[in-house]
Amino acid sequence: MVEVRLVFIGLQEVPDKNGGTVLHTVANHGSLDFMKCLINSHHCDPKATDNEGETVLHCAARHIDVVMYLINECHCDPMATDFNKRTILHEAAIWNSPDVIKYLINEYNCDPMAVDRWERTPLHLAAAIFRGNPAAVEYLLSTGKCDPLIKDIDGDTPFKLAK
Repeated sequence: MVEVRLVFIGLQEVPDKNGGTVLHTVANHGSLDFMKCLINSHHCDPKATDNEGETVLHCAARHIDVVMYLINECHCDPMATDFNKRTILHEAAIWNSPDVIKYLINEYNCDPMAVDRWERTPLHLAAAIFRGNPAAVEYLLSTGKCDPLIKDIDGDTPFKLAK
């Protein structure tokens, strides 16, 4: 169940302790209908960022329908980065969302070799986090655009992290 942290005082939103809006929470839970209501009826900002620079789209990275809505209808930037230089593609890799990864790469030419603050690519994150569920890793490698031997700031490769 989505915890609603919305307090209206003349239709103004009160952020949580991390600066996240109710849309960040709704996006994280994949509640598309609720999101549409908040954006269209209550004028919540789909381009809002939290204290770490994460956009609502970052939070939606595991829900293809929400991602498509935010990009296509709300004109959110699929190339947006947070303060750690993580892209939406990085987040989709963390959540093992091959449908979102495929959409971002094929429709918006998102770079699967983009590096975050720690010089990690989406492949690094997918390999490290989902050792037992390789769908994101398999799709990223199938693009032919990823280097499984690229090193992050610690000298680790996606190949090493997958072990």
